Amino acid sequence: MSLQFPHGNVELDQISVVNRPSFLVDHRSFSTEVVAVCDYLALAIAGSFVLAALHPGQGSPWTANLSMLAISMLVFMLCARMFRSHAESALKALPGHILRTLAALCASLVVTFGLLSALAEPGHVTLPMLGWWFLAAAWLIVSWRCLVLWFAGKRSFRSLLAKRTVVIGSAPFLREMSAYFGGRTDTGYDLVGTFDTASEVDRDSATPYIGGMGNLRHWCVRHRIRTVLIENAPANPAASERILTLIDGLAADVRLLGRASIPEKPEQALISRFGGWVAVQVRDKPVRNWDELAKRTLDILGSGALILTLLPLFGLIAAAISLESPGGVLFRQRRFGFQNEEISVLKFRSMYVHKQDVSGAQRTTRGDPRVTKVGRILRRTSLDEIPQLFNVFMGTMSLVGPRPHATAMKVGDQLYHEAVAHYAQRHRVKPGITGLAQINGFRGEVDSMEHAQGRLDNDLRYLGSWSLALDIKILLRTVGCVFGDRNAY
Repeated sequence: MSLQFPHGNVELDQISVVNRPSFLVDHRSFSTEVVAVCDYLALAIAGSFVLAALHPGQGSPWTANLSMLAISMLVFMLCARMFRSHAESALKALPGHILRTLAALCASLVVTFGLLSALAEPGHVTLPMLGWWFLAAAWLIVSWRCLVLWFAGKRSFRSLLAKRTVVIGSAPFLREMSAYFGGRTDTGYDLVGTFDTASEVDRDSATPYIGGMGNLRHWCVRHRIRTVLIENAPANPAASERILTLIDGLAADVRLLGRASIPEKPEQALISRFGGWVAVQVRDKPVRNWDELAKRTLDILGSGALILTLLPLFGLIAAAISLESPGGVLFRQRRFGFQNEEISVLKFRSMYVHKQDVSGAQRTTRGDPRVTKVGRILRRTSLDEIPQLFNVFMGTMSLVGPRPHATAMKVGDQLYHEAVAHYAQRHRVKPGITGLAQINGFRGEVDSMEHAQGRLDNDLRYLGSWSLALDIKILLRTVGCVFGDRNAY
């Protein structure tokens, strides 16, 4: 049995070949994320209660206690992953799930005690205190686990957790899909908008929205769409290609729907069904669910710590820039950010004010006369980029991700985002201060199509293989690249 797609028929057994390995596929539901957050809160609340009860008005200062709680939560996060306490499959067996979580909790407290003993001598952290901490956290975890799972089984609660979804296709297709979603509340999807490919009218009205393709991407970004379902009409194969191009940079699951006869519950991870329509997932959200929170936590903690540590360096660089040439210390530039939206990126000014190019249309070349002496040192060591730590802390950028490019940046005589096919797909994650392309030698001036394509290929590789461990590896390798790369000037 095969499905009809723009480039020909695809057999279902061929589709299953492109499935990612099961340990890389994130099928965790929102209920699982709520369970995980409740577990971390239980650990923190129990620890705070035990510290306050056993050491009232005395003991270590609150900063030491706060540090201990933060360390314990980070260790518990790692232990929970090792014991697979928050895996979707674990929720199906409540007793086993609770035992896994309690084992992870016990291991995390033991490791925390070992770390604190090795780094300092906290007199108030004793084995009896850890025992009470474990009992209090275990009681909260079991109680909240039962409460969350009870709520998750309620139909009214499941509807609040459904993925925000839009449907795109012909009028008959939209009517059928609207009827399908309208008559069911247990699909896990919340249909918030429909787009008619034959309509030339764009209206920004209340949902369900019915209109053309003109502002499709902006509408999806504004309404936080998580899933896009597209009718794949064999009679008009170019329509699907056009829609996929329009939403290239959208961070959402994208599925093509066609008519086919398959079992009611297909085993392939990339295949699902909506009534009489079979959906093949052609694009997925690179960073999702709990991983989004983990990456954002790394960004906040990492950027916050670096900002505090580098404050004296910020002052020295600002003084050097001001002494060499008149003008502001910081340089702001509009660049492409998450989901292709424009953001304002901060840098230390490295050029003379009257010569700098805010648009980014003019490339910086080796020996560029626009660059100041101090600016040359800053660019060579990438110190001009460190104000972007504030972008990371505020949430418009990440520590690791594809580098944000200026909106008018060119490759030869063409704009970068027009010269390189599928360029916008790199914007499905937040842009970063450093990335996989930068540590693999694609840093500095983009002076050829080969260099531009190489950057994009590395960025797409990063999207396809993202993990928190990969982010940390890139950050560590960046230190060596900054001082050993001759491509930056």
